[in-house]
Amino acid sequence: MIKMKHFTYYYFSLLFLVIFQFQVFSQDEYLTQFYQNEGLINPSMTGGSNGQLHLRANTKQQWNSIAKPYKTSVFIIDKSTMANDNLSIGIGLILMADKAGNSNLKTKNVAANISVKIKTSVKNMLAAGVQVGWVQKNISLDGLSWDAQYNGKFYDASLSTNEMSNTAPLNSIRLAGGLSYITNINRYNKFKLGVSGYHLTQNINSFYGNNADKLYSRYNLFASGELVIENTNTSFLPSLLLQIQGPNLMLVGGILISYRIGLDSRNTRINKSSAFMWGVHYRVGDAIIPSVHYEYRRKFKFGLSYDINLSKLTAASYVRGGFELSLNYFFGGGR
Repeated sequence: MIKMKHFTYYYFSLLFLVIFQFQVFSQDEYLTQFYQNEGLINPSMTGGSNGQLHLRANTKQQWNSIAKPYKTSVFIIDKSTMANDNLSIGIGLILMADKAGNSNLKTKNVAANISVKIKTSVKNMLAAGVQVGWVQKNISLDGLSWDAQYNGKFYDASLSTNEMSNTAPLNSIRLAGGLSYITNINRYNKFKLGVSGYHLTQNINSFYGNNADKLYSRYNLFASGELVIENTNTSFLPSLLLQIQGPNLMLVGGILISYRIGLDSRNTRINKSSAFMWGVHYRVGDAIIPSVHYEYRRKFKFGLSYDINLSKLTAASYVRGGFELSLNYFFGGGR
């Protein structure tokens, strides 16, 4: 007979895979709710620090108002294990999926993370991590229109595109690494800071076979905190992400306000509180992002955010960006 604990584990694993259809194709990933997936932007943060098995899934859709929607899905499973009182090992598996525009540009991405966390004192911890992954990009020219197919009077799809005919997949290995610092300021307040680098091998990024066209390495700076107002159920959850990739820079920051409902058992963990969270983030020069989240008994978390486009693209987007949905589940008694 299957024990109820094992049944629950397999049920939720299957549920997450069905919801996101296990379509593993992605571009250079970016999630609006980056603060929900720390191990995705810095492998040193893989597995957390509580020893639990953690399932995470996100799905994002954007630019419906401009063209064929861009769709991104992510599934992550990770866990940390204590080697001794001062050392823990985190492992994680990442499956990603992205389908972009009328060209159906797809990038399959399967990656494995491993991290090592060392306690340097009662309150402080240092961590290092690496990621090794496989990436495959595909593109389809079906459905695209080209200027060479205009015969002088009207568009003629039967004319040659004068474009490439080779659409063979691009395969490459992804290497990434990161460092982070974690501190418990006191019993309630926490702070994290991390730096990481992705595409360290600068993989080929051209379907034309141009070896000089390589993907820029991407560097991340991530910070987050938890600030609890004493003698209340309210806390503030600030977060910030800076990404630099070649000549491109992205900065997004904001804060969530969390209000906890119920009490937590300090020792037995029999009683676990729930929480409502709401807030806003701002991606500089691009979008304002309101979001709402609900966490049930420190075990299941649901989040919904929406990108309100404020860039020069508003003439076409009419400020519409896209929704992102996140689901998190913690096995082993809640956080």
